[in-house]
Amino acid sequence: SDGAPVSAMEALLCGARLILGPLNYDEDIFASAIRMQTWDPAELASLIVQALNDQRKTELSPKEIAAMSRETNMEAMHQLYRSVTGVGGIAQESRN
Repeated sequence: SDGAPVSAMEALLCGARLILGPLNYDEDIFASAIRMQTWDPAELASLIVQALNDQRKTELSPKEIAAMSRETNMEAMHQLYRSVTGVGGIAQESRN
């Protein structure tokens, strides 16, 4: 796995209302998600009720859709790999 939250991205792409816990998520991908402020079950229940009462589909910006592409995610993972290992630059790859 490349670490991308695929099921969450698929839900948004299908227009579902996505509720995320109070963690740091990629704003490029999850700008349209509903965010919890705490881990309080009552807050989650309230957000679920709000999401169910709001019949609109989630509409994603072109930037959000582009950030969810496989190519974008794989390039981000490649950059992370290169930054951590120092291996995998273009010159390094052409020698292999």
